[in-house]
Amino acid sequence: MLLLSPIVSAAIGIVLFIQQQPGEASIVFLAGAFAIAVTALFTLPCRYTLIDDTLNVRCGVICYSIPIDTIENVELSSSWLSGPALSLKRVRVTARGRHYLLSPKNREAFIKELNLRRSTESGV
Repeated sequence: MLLLSPIVSAAIGIVLFIQQQPGEASIVFLAGAFAIAVTALFTLPCRYTLIDDTLNVRCGVICYSIPIDTIENVELSSSWLSGPALSLKRVRVTARGRHYLLSPKNREAFIKELNLRRSTESGV
């Protein structure tokens, strides 16, 4: 979905260039390049890091930390809702009544490690 706009822009630009309209083609190519830049700004890098007692989330320029002791639930998800995730194979983390949708590469291992840290934090 994120690549749809740049791909369509490139296709339209090529058609315009073939039709000998280089001015219009360059505008469409620039629009596609702008769409790629904005997409990259808000998606790259996309990573989730467990550090001591915190889950750090970074997706492009968006960064935040979730204290592990505030996490109430961790479960598999395939929600279409927006979140710092580049895949629909997601993990739903609930903390302080707020939901975070993440897409770690290995969902099961991520959930296992996060639950292990949650139980260590709670002293269980």
